[in-house]
Amino acid sequence: MLELAQKLGREPCQDALIERLFARESWSYVLPTEPPLLVLDTRTQRWWSERSPGRPSGLMDWEALTELQLRLLDREAVVLVSAAPIFGVKLIETIQRVFSFFGQALAVDAENWMAHPGAANVILNIFRHPRTPRHFVILSGDVHYSFVYDVLIRFRKHSPRIWQITCSGLKNEFPRRLLDVFDGLNRWLYAPWSPLNWFTRRRAMRVEARRPSGQKRGHRLVNSSAIGLVALDAEGCRCGSGYWRPMVAASNSSRRPSPGRAAEPARARIRNLRKLFTKGARP
Repeated sequence: MLELAQKLGREPCQDALIERLFARESWSYVLPTEPPLLVLDTRTQRWWSERSPGRPSGLMDWEALTELQLRLLDREAVVLVSAAPIFGVKLIETIQRVFSFFGQALAVDAENWMAHPGAANVILNIFRHPRTPRHFVILSGDVHYSFVYDVLIRFRKHSPRIWQITCSGLKNEFPRRLLDVFDGLNRWLYAPWSPLNWFTRRRAMRVEARRPSGQKRGHRLVNSSAIGLVALDAEGCRCGSGYWRPMVAASNSSRRPSPGRAAEPARARIRNLRKLFTKGARP
């Protein structure tokens, strides 16, 4: 494929490259690391809505999700990379669902895992399957704010441990005041003890947000352009008897420097990564 790309000046080669690109069925791939890292293709294998073409599609169709489950069987641990967070902010997802009901899904960018009932049920059943990994780390972004969730399956003695780490974006941020309102309302309306959780698709999951350090009391969402760094300790990388303990850090905001102040070099910004989410912090 690389040789074809280098010969794009020739029309036959360009046509052959395009044909090979269209013939490729999936862009998901696995890196042979320990633990394995699976990158999900959430763009080209959509689960289209059977009710109406205007409704949000599932980020992966049934065949792609079945293939994902087969890749996960009997593994001890795995790192999943999903463009959009699998476990999103419930209040924001509810607002997107209301807009979608009235045919305005594009107005709120209602592309989330829970928007399509088929895709949502299948991905959640994968986590509940007895032969899927005991430890998950989910890396995601695409929402223009950052947060970390600890997820367990309710009423199960040996639930898999799921950590979802969402960091975005590099440049664009969510409207600050609006996100503060959503953050506060979501914390109270959809706290782990709230009965409203039973009206969501994740009713069988207990989702707890980690408290970010350096933020105002009660905040769970970080609204700042940043680069995230995730490190797994030696015990977690061993995938042995101990459980994973991902440590999350993020660089300082990438806002424009104030007048008269030089922009901070990228290397210095990376060196100044600070611990952002503390282990064990709860709402």
